[in-house]
Amino acid sequence: MKELWYLQSGCLPAHVCDKIIALGLSLPEKVSTVVASDGTTAPNENIRRTSVRWIYSDTLGTADLWKFIDRQFTQANDEFFHVDVSHIASLQFTTYKGNTQDYYNWHKDVVWKTAKSHQRKLSMSIQLSDPATYTDCDLQFDCSPAPDQNALRQRGSIVIFPSFVPHRVTPITKGVRHSLVTWLEGPC
Repeated sequence: MKELWYLQSGCLPAHVCDKIIALGLSLPEKVSTVVASDGTTAPNENIRRTSVRWIYSDTLGTADLWKFIDRQFTQANDEFFHVDVSHIASLQFTTYKGNTQDYYNWHKDVVWKTAKSHQRKLSMSIQLSDPATYTDCDLQFDCSPAPDQNALRQRGSIVIFPSFVPHRVTPITKGVRHSLVTWLEGPC
């Protein structure tokens, strides 16, 4: 492993971000959950308050998006991480709303003790919203060096990191922020 993160700033153009936002908002909204140490999931507002919508590999009109994400993961893994991976999990379209001051406290994306044959190895977050349309709501990492905060906030930026790296999204105080999150999984 060469790095703890891989960042491409402003990789997706605004019109593509707009298309992903429109798609995400057209899907059924779900209450966000967190994964407990035993692998179960449940809402927990002490850790997370957001809304999510799921984009599956068979969601109509998303084949190009899935191919793009696969290319990004493959490039980052080949160049920086070199982990044993097998498939991309579902895509999570996440919305943070200022009127409810949504957030996601410090967490890791991996569950170490799992009965499953696979687990999350790499995490990806794509910044879909124009940073001028919301206040605060920063994706932050507990590693050194951490990715540049201004680059992470740029619309269309993609950051990929090992799922064991602690990270959070600070509370949003104004506006709405949308992101697309997914995980590259592999054998435990």
